[in-house]
Amino acid sequence: MLSKAKICVLVSGGGTNLGALIAAEREGIIKSGTISLVISNRPDAYALTRAMEAGIPTAVFEKKKYSDALAFEADVMDKIDKEGIDLIVLAGFMNILSADFAPGQVSSVALAEAGVGLAVDDKVVALIADFAVELAVHGVILEQ
Repeated sequence: MLSKAKICVLVSGGGTNLGALIAAEREGIIKSGTISLVISNRPDAYALTRAMEAGIPTAVFEKKKYSDALAFEADVMDKIDKEGIDLIVLAGFMNILSADFAPGQVSSVALAEAGVGLAVDDKVVALIADFAVELAVHGVILEQ
């Protein structure tokens, strides 16, 4: 049996997208991945509380404390690499990342009335209504 993909969710605010992802995982909708880490660029982001309440480890990296964006990204990626993360989901992460940030690992999430959708490189890879999720890069299937 294949092991579940380890997912890191990057957040900046209240965490409604994160909450939907946590619920989808708990309800068995997301079966092939597990949220293993939540990272925020804001220490006061309520999304961190949501993660902690769900028992998910968190980390904070405040961009303003870095000399430049690349140093910030390097520290974030160092943490992600140390945790063995397979997929990075941007869920309301209000920071511009360089084109070189985690190539092939990043998805963005957007909520719609029907549920959660994931996208990779402008290609919609989720059917919003039924949470079918496929990571286009390297053909990794998280949920179908």
